[in-house]
Amino acid sequence: MKYLYIFVIIAAGSSLQGAKMPTDAVSIKDFGAKGNGIADDTAAIQSGLNAACGERFAIATSTGAGVSPIVITTTAPHTFLNGSALTIEGVKGNTNANGRWSATVLTPTTVALYSEAGEATAGNAAYVSGGTIAAPSASHLYFPAGTYNISAPLETGCAMFLSGDGPTASIIFQTHQYALIHGIVANHSLTMQDIAVNTTPLTVNYGMIAVFGGTSSAAAPMLGRTFTFVRFNSSGFNFGMDINGTSETDVLASIMVDDCNISVGTEENAVSQPINAANARFLTVENSILTGDSIPGGAVRNDHAIYTLAVRGVLIQNNLIQNHGNSAIKLLQGGFSSPACPTIQDYTSWTIDNNRIAGSGMAIAVYSFCALVMPSIVISNNQVSNIQDTYLGDYAAVYVQSNCQSNMAQVLSRNNTFTNLGLGGIVLDSQVEGDKTCAAPAAQGTISNFTSTGDTFLNWSMASAGTFPAINSTGQNLLSASVSQLNADGASGGNFALNLSAFAQVNVN
Repeated sequence: MKYLYIFVIIAAGSSLQGAKMPTDAVSIKDFGAKGNGIADDTAAIQSGLNAACGERFAIATSTGAGVSPIVITTTAPHTFLNGSALTIEGVKGNTNANGRWSATVLTPTTVALYSEAGEATAGNAAYVSGGTIAAPSASHLYFPAGTYNISAPLETGCAMFLSGDGPTASIIFQTHQYALIHGIVANHSLTMQDIAVNTTPLTVNYGMIAVFGGTSSAAAPMLGRTFTFVRFNSSGFNFGMDINGTSETDVLASIMVDDCNISVGTEENAVSQPINAANARFLTVENSILTGDSIPGGAVRNDHAIYTLAVRGVLIQNNLIQNHGNSAIKLLQGGFSSPACPTIQDYTSWTIDNNRIAGSGMAIAVYSFCALVMPSIVISNNQVSNIQDTYLGDYAAVYVQSNCQSNMAQVLSRNNTFTNLGLGGIVLDSQVEGDKTCAAPAAQGTISNFTSTGDTFLNWSMASAGTFPAINSTGQNLLSASVSQLNADGASGGNFALNLSAFAQVNVN
């Protein structure tokens, strides 16, 4: 093991030292970005983003008849590079300028035109008027190792791929902090890989977001957009990422977070979380570290690690989630205090598997609303420890609540280990939904089936010995519960393991 460990470290170091620009990418330094941690690179990076989306420039003139190569003059400084594939349209008079060409940059406002085979173009007449010039999308921008200071949000104008030499090497750093400032605003599909977006840790609740998608000055269509983060780091913001479809029907296709390290900073009792997502077909969070800045047993600063609204399918697996003041993971079919009920029955499954959740106010909170059906909720193979949860409104490390006419068809808890819980372990609850318009205002939600298999509870109800069970139930319309292979040790607190009295049918073995 010793020699293997040394080999891995050497291999990792070599890969960083030998990092090269991907063949399909353009370096952001070609647009003037310094990456030295001193210069303000906002304008240069934005210029690169604009150019990658094929920004169009108006033509002021083009050289005339018999002139080879044709030289195009733009009305404003362009962002083209040597070898850029250019498309020119609408030139009148010197019509030989129209077409697709390869660029040789002469000045910030002039470009010489060559064929893709390298032959010079030849003008056929004097330029009269009109015309635009653009480079087609080359949407992979590469950030060589460095710190790229920005003082205002960067905005993507098309689907974009941003990559670097690793999230500890290639860093976009937001230097200015004020209310609602963002690092990157992306209302189009976005992939970020081997790169970080950081800021100095916040001490106030500015609502700052590292990567923001879903709205801009006006609501942006998000149907079918994809967001992928691989080896992405973020620290210091209120939100590492806030990615949202804009309505129940204008949903994102997917959000993927893999092998990322996201931490947040804020003042006490603020809304702050590494991942916030809404209105998406599917969210995957795996192999990542999500860290809050609440102090276990002390100050409550941020609230959740992962917070979702109306995300149809969820897979959260193989993560370390720690030090969050509220529930580390909170999954909701709809939002609180929203009078309109969602209606589209297209939820699939929510799975929380093989995570380590520690030092948070709660571990997991799951809510269904209105008349929606939640087909499957699976909580399995998780290690949950040191959960304070002193709030008597939910009184458990895992809180599952069905509201109004909603139906949780299957809730499965399997092979989880719960250690050192302030109050209870798991609560199954059915409630009247008071903040939305329900078909039957007095109706309570339904949990059709709850199964616990192989769960282990060690030291629970520590803040109130003998008061809260390991698995508890309350409310109406709890239909069937089955508990098997339960390992429950309440230590010396006189704690009891099960209260399944709210279920109509119970099987314990």
